[in-house]
Amino acid sequence: YWHFGTLYMAHHEQRRGSGWTAWSHALVRELLALQDSGDRCSLGSWVPSDCWGPINGQIYAVSMNALSLAQVLGARPALSVKK
Repeated sequence: YWHFGTLYMAHHEQRRGSGWTAWSHALVRELLALQDSGDRCSLGSWVPSDCWGPINGQIYAVSMNALSLAQVLGARPALSVKK
């Protein structure tokens, strides 16, 4: 839900204003707190703890959370290049 909420807020708020600020600060605070601080192999990743975690695993959890954080930084999808 973080990822799709972030996409919505980025589009709706155009990455500015009090709504975007509150959302992005909450997202960063929560996701950084949930990062694994254990052994060297999983350091910085996320445990798949949501309802899709058991099905999709750790790669899914890391991908979705990284995409959410990328939206906060203002990353946009690469445009296709016409040949």
